[in-house]
Amino acid sequence: MITIEYTGETIESEPGPNFYWRGVPGDYLKVICDLHILGKVYGEKLILNDLPYLKIKDGYLVQASSSKNGNRLVYVNDRKIEIDLDCTIWQQVLAMFLSVSFYQSHNYVEFDEKTLVEHCNFIISSES
Repeated sequence: MITIEYTGETIESEPGPNFYWRGVPGDYLKVICDLHILGKVYGEKLILNDLPYLKIKDGYLVQASSSKNGNRLVYVNDRKIEIDLDCTIWQQVLAMFLSVSFYQSHNYVEFDEKTLVEHCNFIISSES
């Protein structure tokens, strides 16, 4: 089970707000499999609340989609969190998920060289 939360607290030495994913290494393989289509096909949209191994805290709706020139890494609007990225960026995000699937570790999903909408830090952790 991966717990996802949007919080104002400091996580992994990053001051809030943070979009924080916390689970065990093997669960990130499930994420990669389910989100893989976003790295291949434009126009795909997934509601992450529908994935049974994800627990999204505090009633947020989390949507992930792929669109040509998509630039929303983490866009927060009321109780909805949207990730809308170009397929090439999704491929890089999925590689970051893979990096925490081998052993307990954490990673920051960030792209300093790209101009993306980021309403908060995006942190993934398999250190449960």
